[in-house]
Amino acid sequence: MSLHDARELRAERAKLVKQAQADVDANPQGFNAEEQERWDKRMSDIDSIEQKYQAIEARYAAKAELADKIAQDQEARDDRKEFGAKREDAEEVRHNLSQAFRSWARGEMSNAEFRAIEGQTKGTAAQGGNTVPADFLAEVQTHLKSYGGVREVARVIATANGQNLPIPTSDDTGNTAKLVSEATAPSTTTRVPFGQVTMEAARYQSGPIKVSMELLQDSAIDIESYISEAMGVRFGRITNQHYTTRSSTEAAGPHGFIGESSGAVVVANNALTYENVVDLIHSVDPAYRTPNAAWMTNDAGFAELRKLRGSTAAASDRLIWQPSLVPCTPDTLLGYRVVLNQDVPLEGTTGNKWLWFGNWERGYAIRDVVGMTMRRLDERYAEEGNVALIGYMRTDGRAILPSTTAARRPFRCILHSS
Repeated sequence: MSLHDARELRAERAKLVKQAQADVDANPQGFNAEEQERWDKRMSDIDSIEQKYQAIEARYAAKAELADKIAQDQEARDDRKEFGAKREDAEEVRHNLSQAFRSWARGEMSNAEFRAIEGQTKGTAAQGGNTVPADFLAEVQTHLKSYGGVREVARVIATANGQNLPIPTSDDTGNTAKLVSEATAPSTTTRVPFGQVTMEAARYQSGPIKVSMELLQDSAIDIESYISEAMGVRFGRITNQHYTTRSSTEAAGPHGFIGESSGAVVVANNALTYENVVDLIHSVDPAYRTPNAAWMTNDAGFAELRKLRGSTAAASDRLIWQPSLVPCTPDTLLGYRVVLNQDVPLEGTTGNKWLWFGNWERGYAIRDVVGMTMRRLDERYAEEGNVALIGYMRTDGRAILPSTTAARRPFRCILHSS
């Protein structure tokens, strides 16, 4: 399916949204059982259409990202070649490595043979496993984003090795210029305060993904897509959970952002209002309320936000959630995109921080070690007629908070009180 199909799906979804708005306008005091059932059905249809066009747009985005990477790899290879040497064709290299990967996954090629091909096309393979080709990695990255909201909006830093990576932090919002007389040297020097967060490279394992011999031997099956989706989902779920909720007291591995926020906007009696949402936006320093800022909540929280209008008193007020008709452009809530993160706590429990807003690129960083490796287990499940594949990736995630003052942090949240 093409981007044209994505546009048509967005237009179809927009019609349903208008119908939902009409339902809200016609029932300012709330829905009865029948009206609620119709609303829920319409929201389900809206979500179903959204999943379809997002899948189309994600594939096109992954292809564009892959094309850029191939071009960069080609340029790097050309720079390394001696003058007058034959120029490699990037598309041919990509095709050859992908073909070799499929043969290796199906057991038609030994580990040593695959490593030899890797060495010819991409440099030395990582020790202890086989490096996956670029297009396979692009598929995994797509699924990582699909099953984790943090990676969609955080700053992602890719490094060639797993050495500790210091990330500087800085908050200059408390400093000001000084008024001085002409030709008078300043009496004091105000320095920009710098801190530092050290990012590591924790190792994650996908666990054995068992594939039947029949499936491997069927040449009609796109084995790359099958395996990349399985690995992307597994890595995406666990790393997003850790980026979101893992305690900052853990000695190694990602730290979640949930424990890194103070001074939350408190909502009493679990009664979220339009005014609460506006208060949350303005609790974040204007320096971080740039177009890159975004909301983050779970799907149940998003359902509540989609029902909010500009005022609870006027039936004519519009829904504050606005769908987008432009491909690759997200829906917005009061002008900012909404990122779904199923690891964010649910609304309705005292003390839960369930709705977040801020500039995640400035407030949270993910560090990935470039590439991932795989191993094929031929004997472990042989009596079942299966082969197992295990993938490894190295990553870390930390909040990059420039200030201990709540009002100067890049993201804030809503907390429900009893």
